[in-house]
Amino acid sequence: MSPTSPANTGPQTPQPPAGKKKVSAKTKSEWLAPAILTVKTITAAAECAPFPYIKGVSGTILILLETVQLVKDNREAFKELCTDTTEIIMMLHDQILTHGDTAVKFKALCEELERWII
Repeated sequence: MSPTSPANTGPQTPQPPAGKKKVSAKTKSEWLAPAILTVKTITAAAECAPFPYIKGVSGTILILLETVQLVKDNREAFKELCTDTTEIIMMLHDQILTHGDTAVKFKALCEELERWII
């Protein structure tokens, strides 16, 4: 190995070419809100445009973008719900392991709650 060559320290992550910025996942997902605003503006401006189909096309695009936003928001809420549910299950599991005799009482309370719900 020559003194001017870098030491091989394992796999290297590729660096973006000079002058280009690396685009993060967050930046990639931030395009939706400005796009919705732009299409809303185009739809509003189409009221005055002499072209009859601009309003219809931009309205359809707006509906599609808003649907994408809803799906994205629901996916994030679903991930949070799954995380919270997993945490609750783990806490219950730990409590049952720690307090074995209480598990029988807890089971009876859950069965009573089920009767109230149903």
